[in-house]
Amino acid sequence: METELVNKKLTTLYIVHHCLACPAGTLGAFQMVQRQNAINFNARDPTGRVWEFKLCTRIVGPHKKPVIRSGWMGYVREKGATVDDFIILTMVEDAENGVSFHLHVCFNYCNSGFIDKRVIINLSSSIISLWVLLGTKAVAVFLL
Repeated sequence: METELVNKKLTTLYIVHHCLACPAGTLGAFQMVQRQNAINFNARDPTGRVWEFKLCTRIVGPHKKPVIRSGWMGYVREKGATVDDFIILTMVEDAENGVSFHLHVCFNYCNSGFIDKRVIINLSSSIISLWVLLGTKAVAVFLL
């Protein structure tokens, strides 16, 4: 079963401060013991690469405010994610393999919409456009 933990639009804040704020409800998905304020976890991207991140919370105060810190900026740079792209973190629970996390970027291309699939075919007017995800960015191929 797949559960969406984070679906966030990237803002300048998430890039300048080198962290991604997560909803407080996501803490239940991680095996943090009481009084622990950080945990390392691995997440797989759509290419199969495994990334190591650290989820941190506040030490004091009534609100935990979880954020992903360590590993975050490397992921952003490698994927070419920018302001207005979306970051999606999911948790997959599998009887055979246990719990795993998956992270991917949905790139925002102005009027083209969000690209989160490897290949998207768009049949509009008399032009067929084929969107192919190459590396970290989508490329449009137009067939007449």
